Amino acid sequence: MFDGFVTPANPANTWVSEYREGRHHRIFYDEAELKNRRTKEVDEVIVAKPALPPSEPDAIDMVVRGVDQINEIRENFSKAKETLGKITGASSTQRQNTDDARLSADVILQSVAVADSKSNGKSWDAFSGPPDLVISFSVNDRNNESTDVFRDQTSASPNRKMVRVRAGDTLQVTVVDDDISVGDTIGTYEKVISEETIRQGEVRWTFGRVTELRLKFEL
Repeated sequence: MFDGFVTPANPANTWVSEYREGRHHRIFYDEAELKNRRTKEVDEVIVAKPALPPSEPDAIDMVVRGVDQINEIRENFSKAKETLGKITGASSTQRQNTDDARLSADVILQSVAVADSKSNGKSWDAFSGPPDLVISFSVNDRNNESTDVFRDQTSASPNRKMVRVRAGDTLQVTVVDDDISVGDTIGTYEKVISEETIRQGEVRWTFGRVTELRLKFEL
């Protein structure tokens, strides 16, 4: 019988077989602890032997269980990725369906007219020259589209498609005097396009030194 058992620090160093009441018990102890342990023979026989490695079947079983656990983790991870992909795909499809459902139209630039001079009274170009007009459109800060240059004109009637918009998009319009060095901004305008605006068909906007910008929304 042992006097004060403690849990061994390294149970693989030594094993002790204990025979008690006809039963065989395998108990693991640290080798250093075993040397310092006081024992006395009562009904037990204590035998110390070098530690034995796990039997081959036990070792194989441990490896198999480890592989099974790894495979289970991989399978769960794959299922989680698949589920996340379905959720993301469903959200993208839902957004796409929402976008497709929004009312849309082509934006036709019918005409533009600007003031004869800058806000300070000076002419747009040298020698009292009129501006060289360029009108640019963008949707949600993308899809920039510009007209050709209309030389020495305060008005123009392009009557051409510029961009396509959906209800809820932000339409930006910029009118500039195109100079060789630095162009002058004649006017800029930004508007969130609603279904009502699209269904209105034609609009006329005034902004900056732009006296009139006529647009048509063509379904």
